[in-house]
Amino acid sequence: MEQRISLLGVDMDCLNVGQTMERIGSFLKNGQLNTVAVLTAESLLEAEADPAYRELLQQFALCLPGEQCILEAAGLSCGEISQELEGHGLYNRMFWSLIRSGMRFLIAGETPEETAALRKYLQEEYTELCVVGEESGFSAEGASEDSVLNRINGLFPDVILSGLDSREPEAFLFRNRKKLGGRIWISFGKDPYLRQQAGWKESLLKKTHRNMTFRRLIAKYPGREL
Repeated sequence: MEQRISLLGVDMDCLNVGQTMERIGSFLKNGQLNTVAVLTAESLLEAEADPAYRELLQQFALCLPGEQCILEAAGLSCGEISQELEGHGLYNRMFWSLIRSGMRFLIAGETPEETAALRKYLQEEYTELCVVGEESGFSAEGASEDSVLNRINGLFPDVILSGLDSREPEAFLFRNRKKLGGRIWISFGKDPYLRQQAGWKESLLKKTHRNMTFRRLIAKYPGREL
């Protein structure tokens, strides 16, 4: 059974891997550029502090919780979804399913270093992944933004993956969605698992501080004590 949760003003879809893949499968067939976001505690903290970013996240057609602490805060720390999230089951099934479908991927990020690191990890982990290019020029405006559009559309990607920091790419997406080619845009934001796998280290102090801040904020919401 599909379930919606809301934390720090952001609505999310609590789906198991099978339900998520059914939704993604329907997205790939509808002839539009569809949008999926995997949200983390850091995403929700930024959204709580920045109403504009919170509104941006709510434009995604599908928002998925990407960390156990989010499920815990929603009272869903047990069960199938929690087990799948712990084992990173969505990523494995999603990537192999898209690969088997012959999808062409473009890797997007805020800097060339980020896109290169994410591409390296994904192609090492999923050896048949067809990556047609990378893009990191999303902070450009005006004529330069048109150049980014032309570069992306000229590569004819089916799937655009954004991470390891996705705020600029996400903002670009919703400014230009009607002009962008492709079938689906999947944002991983600052997913700590992908960042670690791609070699982007985070200090234990920073991680602990972020988790404590998240728990404090959640505890302010009625019935959301951790």
